[in-house]
Amino acid sequence: MCIFNSVVELVSQTKIFVSPTADGRQITVYQNYVEDGKKNTNNAMILPYPVGKEVELIDLSKHKTFFKTCKSFFPILYDTSKMSCCGGGGSSEEPKIHLVVHSLGSYNVSIAENLEDINRVDPKVFKLSKDVSSILSKHYPSGYGFLIRAFKESG
Repeated sequence: MCIFNSVVELVSQTKIFVSPTADGRQITVYQNYVEDGKKNTNNAMILPYPVGKEVELIDLSKHKTFFKTCKSFFPILYDTSKMSCCGGGGSSEEPKIHLVVHSLGSYNVSIAENLEDINRVDPKVFKLSKDVSSILSKHYPSGYGFLIRAFKESG
């Protein structure tokens, strides 16, 4: 489940690819279309993930046909066009040391390895609501990390 920090007009065309690798790791590729009429580049999207392994971020922005290529290997068995997801959340505590911000294609991304790390996001990059930690703690109390992403400011 993805969680948006503040209201967005539309989230659609969500695609997720997950696969184990020969060396015991997992590949997860996530893509969606987000429409935010306010052009709020600091609206953060948070993606929980199970902890226990190192997270490596890979920029696939130059591989625009990734999901089209994957789709060509599988027949369509049912129509998923009417399915949707996502909600909203945030944190207000001022962190002492900010999480590293990675630049990936159109996004800035930080990795919070646990719920407490959410409070360490860089507020210049991610504007989180004060209640995001409370919301996440209800659904992901332990054993999860979080990928926080925000669109880069267009210039």
